[in-house]
Amino acid sequence: MDSVTVDVVKKLIDEALKQSPDSGNGFGFGFATVFTLGVLCLAGIVIIARRYERYRDKQDARRASDWKDAEAAREAARQRLFDYFTAEFGQLRADVEKWQESF
Repeated sequence: MDSVTVDVVKKLIDEALKQSPDSGNGFGFGFATVFTLGVLCLAGIVIIARRYERYRDKQDARRASDWKDAEAAREAARQRLFDYFTAEFGQLRADVEKWQESF
């Protein structure tokens, strides 16, 4: 802050103090400040909680989608492996039967 801004802020604070009442219990400004900060903190917590819930819901949906895709890929791999083994053992069985017939 430059010196002009500091002087202006100092004058504003001095004027505010001149206009404030001389008597009072002194708790009004403190209570208002604490109350305002509390409300702002609660509002911040609510905003953060809502954003987190939306983020978590998106992540859960993405995980469920990824799980379904992975399960479909696993099932396709199982089927390919089963078909491969069936074909190989079928060929092996045919070779064994052909070998047995030769005796």
